[in-house]
Amino acid sequence: LRDVPIKVLQLKRSQLTLASWEVEALLTENDTASLGIKKQDALIRRAIALLAEMQEVGVSFRELYSAGNTKELEEALIKANYFLEQAKTVATELEIQSHYERDREQYPKAQNLAATRQKLISTHQLLSSIISWLKREMDK
Repeated sequence: LRDVPIKVLQLKRSQLTLASWEVEALLTENDTASLGIKKQDALIRRAIALLAEMQEVGVSFRELYSAGNTKELEEALIKANYFLEQAKTVATELEIQSHYERDREQYPKAQNLAATRQKLISTHQLLSSIISWLKREMDK
């Protein structure tokens, strides 16, 4: 996993593209790292988990809607809303860490944190749009 600039992970229903720093954060548990690095790596791991969950639930919406499975669809909506709320929190924390690294003139680290945040925000927006559409369809 560590030998390539990006890695594509095959999930159950979708694929998740990870950048090299995300792969490092996912695979590295550095006991000797500073508390700040550990916190940033934990944030990146949380972001990756949320990206995967949001993508998977988004794809499952289509499957459940097509199958007419209303009960499971409503349960998936509850999960999705939880993931969306968590994503907002993690995105805010990633932004704070990115600004912190920028202020310390650690520009590559700041850019990496900002890029992971942007992926999280983009996926959040996409899932929010899918949910809005789905709710309109269910109300018909």
